[in-house]
Amino acid sequence: MRRVHFGRMVLALLISTIVISVVTFTQTRDAKAESIVSGTTGITYTNSMMGYTLTLPVSWKGQYRVHSNYSDDSHLVTSFTNKKAEDGAGVGVLFTIIRYSGNKAPQGDFDTPTDGRLVLRSDAYVYAIKLPTDDQSTKATKSDYQIMQANIDSIVKTIKVVPIINVSDPTYQARAMTDNNGLTNNMAYSFANGEKDAVSGESLLMINGEFTDTKVIIRNKRSLVPIRAAAEAFGADVRWNGATQTIRIKDVNKEIIMKIGLTEATVNGKTVSLDVAPMMDHGHTYVPLSFISASLNKAVGYLPAETQTTDKYLNAIADNNAAKGLAYNPIVWIDDPTKMNNSTSVNETLIWLKSQMKQGMDSLKDNIDTADRGNLKGTSLNDPTFAQIDNAINNTYYIGNVGRYEMFQGPYLTLVDPKAKIIYFYTVAHSIGAIWKADMNSSDTFVPMYFAD
Repeated sequence: MRRVHFGRMVLALLISTIVISVVTFTQTRDAKAESIVSGTTGITYTNSMMGYTLTLPVSWKGQYRVHSNYSDDSHLVTSFTNKKAEDGAGVGVLFTIIRYSGNKAPQGDFDTPTDGRLVLRSDAYVYAIKLPTDDQSTKATKSDYQIMQANIDSIVKTIKVVPIINVSDPTYQARAMTDNNGLTNNMAYSFANGEKDAVSGESLLMINGEFTDTKVIIRNKRSLVPIRAAAEAFGADVRWNGATQTIRIKDVNKEIIMKIGLTEATVNGKTVSLDVAPMMDHGHTYVPLSFISASLNKAVGYLPAETQTTDKYLNAIADNNAAKGLAYNPIVWIDDPTKMNNSTSVNETLIWLKSQMKQGMDSLKDNIDTADRGNLKGTSLNDPTFAQIDNAINNTYYIGNVGRYEMFQGPYLTLVDPKAKIIYFYTVAHSIGAIWKADMNSSDTFVPMYFAD
């Protein structure tokens, strides 16, 4: 698996191609995965997505920013930067905390500039700190930068494990995998609750609105999923009898009995035919998805993949086919029909979505000098990019449904959960794709892709 190399290249990549949350913390901030609490003895930063907490000196108040939860194919990263030293090239890194999955961590204490220095171990993860390998300050900020750097050893001593919050957003980031010969055709997906290495054409599985790392097998144009995934998706009791090679799936109304290798099953005692038989794969039992879904009254669907390139993405507003690609791999989805939109018309959702995106544009214009990209300071409100975004908002159109989400193409490829009133954007650049929850009160909503360095 590829590792992230530290230095200007990393933060520049974060800033220019991945959507990140960058906030100047000068007061208590409560959020789903992060919180900052300022006190007289220090500033406690807690990242519940990554599962750690640390304490910064009081003197850092108003002097730093956090670029958090950037994930690549093997780990999550939080970068702390000197706010004064930041510029469009990504300088100003003070230190970075990395969380490696236990089985993907470098060997030993990995005290190298590339891997970082081991600072903490938990049952499932290994945490490391990485320091910049070059002086990333300007002459005007060198003194402040060096003072803050001097605090890092004391900060390391405060790092502790905290419970991890499982984020329920359908968020993922994907990047091309590499081997010794360079790029492969495979993609590495990092989801909120797992990771998946997907070969070309292999399907992703979305269950009840969330992406999973579950393997999907396609046989005779039919999808098969592990029985554990079926249990989670359908809320049913699933039993496996290894001696008889029999699968029993039961909910309040239906009982399904199938056997490995047989294309006949019973539903409430009545014999029915299957398009594809249940099977074993590497010790796991796989069952036909569409048959079980129909029997248990669940909605299922399939979204083909489209070739994802930056140029094709930017032209998606004029290319209906390009707009359909939500991932580098096809998506199989299972959802509860009662959680899907059955009250609001698509047109009503579209009107609401456009109004929300207009609000995001207004927020950017009102806060142009403090938006995430340093190179936006002083940008004229007559910049033609604003007209480009506005035109894309006005021409936003409906594509189709992906489970409980309605998919639209506008400034970004967009997923909307009409019932929960949540908007997700999909962006892709330099073979990196990401789905992220949009905050229309943020000045940075339309910065990625349109104002990227």
